[in-house]
Amino acid sequence: MSISFDTWLNQAAEDASGSKGLERQLEALQRAKALGKPTVKQEIWKYAPIESLLNELPWFQENPSQKPAPIPGHLLGSWQYRDEAFCHKDASGWFVASLAYMNKHHPDTLHQFFGAAPTREDDVFAELNTGQAQAGLFFYVPKGLHLNAPLSWLDEGLDLDPVRCIFHLEEDASLALDYRLLEGNALPGLLNHAWEIHLDRGAKLSLYRKLAQGTHRGLVHHTLAKLHAKSCLEIHTSSLDARFQRLNYFVDLCEEEAHAEIIGLQAPELEQHINTRVDLRHLAPNCTSHQEYRSISRDKAQAVFSGKILVARDAQKTLAYQHAAGLILDEQAKVYAKPVLEIYADDVKCSHGATTGQLDEDALFYLRARGISEAQARRMLTEAFYGSVLDKLPQGDLKEEIENDLRNKWS
Repeated sequence: MSISFDTWLNQAAEDASGSKGLERQLEALQRAKALGKPTVKQEIWKYAPIESLLNELPWFQENPSQKPAPIPGHLLGSWQYRDEAFCHKDASGWFVASLAYMNKHHPDTLHQFFGAAPTREDDVFAELNTGQAQAGLFFYVPKGLHLNAPLSWLDEGLDLDPVRCIFHLEEDASLALDYRLLEGNALPGLLNHAWEIHLDRGAKLSLYRKLAQGTHRGLVHHTLAKLHAKSCLEIHTSSLDARFQRLNYFVDLCEEEAHAEIIGLQAPELEQHINTRVDLRHLAPNCTSHQEYRSISRDKAQAVFSGKILVARDAQKTLAYQHAAGLILDEQAKVYAKPVLEIYADDVKCSHGATTGQLDEDALFYLRARGISEAQARRMLTEAFYGSVLDKLPQGDLKEEIENDLRNKWS
C-alpha cells in the first residue's frame, strides 16, 4: 500500500507540530511540498538514478506516519547511546546531547540553531531533513576551548529515519571529529542525513569522514554551514563503497576572513553511483576557500562532481580555488565534472578546473620496462592519483583505515 507525496507530507507535518525546539519543521515541509519530488529532468539530478531510489522512501511504504525513533547503534568516543535521553557533559564545558534531550531540556537553544544554517532553494531533501528529523546530536564547544585530539564517532546507520546533527562552536573554540558511516545491516533504503554547522568568530571545526555504508542502501548527506569572521571549516570526506551517495555542501562565508576547505575522494565500482555537489558562497570581503576532489571510477560505476563558487558583489579580496580530477579505469566507467564560477565582485582571485582521463600509457610502459607487473604498475599509478588528497588527512587510525580499504579495492 502506498500514499501520495502530498498526503505523506501532510502526515509528517502533523507529527512535527507542537515542538518548541523544532518549530522550523513545518515551514520546511511546506517548502518541500512546493518543490515536489526530485527528477532527473532537474539539472542538479541530471546524472543521478534518483527516481528508482524514490521507491524506497517512506511515502511509498506502509505505515508512513510512524514517528522517527532515536538513532541506535552509535559509538561516540567511549559512550554508546541508544535512547533519546543521551547527554554527555564534560567538566571543561563542552557537551554532546541527543536532539530529543535538547528539545526537552533546552528547547530555546535548539530552536536558535535547528534549521538556521543555509540550504538551497532547489534541494528538496534538505527541506525534508529539516522537516522530519527528530533524531540526531547537538555538539557544543564553549568559548576558547580547543578539542584538537579527534573525537571518534562510529555510526552503523541502522535507522532509516532522517538524522540531523548540529555543531555550535563559540568564539575561538575548536573541535576535530573522525566519523565513520558503516553498513549496520543489509536492508535497502535511502538515508537522509544533514550536518548543520554554526561557527562563531575564530572557531575551527575539522571533520574527517569515511562513508562506506555498503551496496544495499543509498545516502543523501548535507553539510549546511554558516561561517562567521575568521572562522575555519575543514572537511575531508572519503566515499569508498555505496550503492548510491549524494553529498551536498552548502557553505556560506558570512563575515570577513572566514575560510572553508573541502577535500574529497570518491571511488565507486561495479554499478555504484557517487555524486558530490558543492555550492559555496563568498558573502563578505577577504574570505578564502579551497576545494580539491579526486574521483576514481571502474567497472560500470559513475562518479560526479559539481562545484560552484559564488562571489557576492561586496565580497572583495576573495581568494577561491577549485579543482576536480577524474580517473577512469574501465571502458564503461564514467566520471563527470562541472566546475562553475559566478563572480559579481571585481577585485578577486578565483580559479577552477577539471581534468578526466585514464592511466598514462607512457608511465605504465616506464614501470613495466623496469620489471614491474602491469597490475602492480596500475595500482602504483592509481595510488599516486589519490595520494594528494589522502596526504591532507592527519596521521591516525582513520587515515590508515582508509589507505588499507583503498589498497584492498585495487588488489
